[in-house]
Formats: sequence, C-alpha cells, structure tokens
Amino acid sequence: MNKRYLFIINTDKYAGNFEREMCAYSTGQIGDCEVGHRQADDFLDEYGEDVVNEFGDKIMQVADEHGCYRPCEIYNNNIETNNEYHAVCISFNQPPTSHMIHIMRGMSIEYGVMKGINVLSFELLLEETSVITTEIASFNTKF
Repeated sequence: MNKRYLFIINTDKYAGNFEREMCAYSTGQIGDCEVGHRQADDFLDEYGEDVVNEFGDKIMQVADEHGCYRPCEIYNNNIETNNEYHAVCISFNQPPTSHMIHIMRGMSIEYGVMKGINVLSFELLLEETSVITTEIASFNTKF
C-alpha cells in the first residue's frame, strides 16, 4: 500500500495560476520546471538551509501529466466554480511536523495577501492507494 500525506491549502481562486509559486514561498521547494525559484529564495532567506532541507526530505515530487516532477499540484477541494480547482496540494512521504505546518500556514497566508488570494482553510489528509493484480489469462509455451 502506498501512502502520502497531503497538505491542502484551500483558496478562493483557481490554484493553477499560482500553486507552484505558493508552494515555493511556503516550503522553499521547486520542481523540474523551476517555477517559483524567486519565492524559494525568499523562503531560504527567511528560514535558512536546514529548514529548506527538512522540507526537501519530506516533500514528494509528483509528476504532472507531462512528466514534469513538482512538489505540488492543484486539488479538487469541493469549492469548485466553473470546474476550477481552488486548492494547492503539497504531498509528503511522511507527516509534516507541527512546526512545518505552522510555517506553511503562515507563509501561504502571507503569499495570498501579497497576491490577492484569500486562503480559506487548511487540511492534512492521508491518502492510501493499493495495487491489485488479477490474472485474466495464462498461456503455456506450446502453440
């Protein structure tokens, strides 16, 4: 069974316009595309290399539909309008510490204030997935 912990930042705006920058500002992490590099530098200046590394050790880089790995994605938080996803999802391979959650909450609210995005709430979810293999046929080597 695969597990990942999802830190969800619910907002009032379509998250596809800012999820990578908000994640970088809130965790210091960027993906393959390097979007949010400036925001990650701001985080580094604020919290230092040890905290950046702590986030880097626990955050999962997840591939998007193009195979580009990134530390966040947009998420369906059931606050949709016009089929727009209004949540930023940051995936962790283990639960974030209370200190990490405190930092992410504060920094995402700060980023939202700077960009005119209202942060509505936060959630921490555990997602468990399993793979089931079922044999549908078997063949011997003789034709």
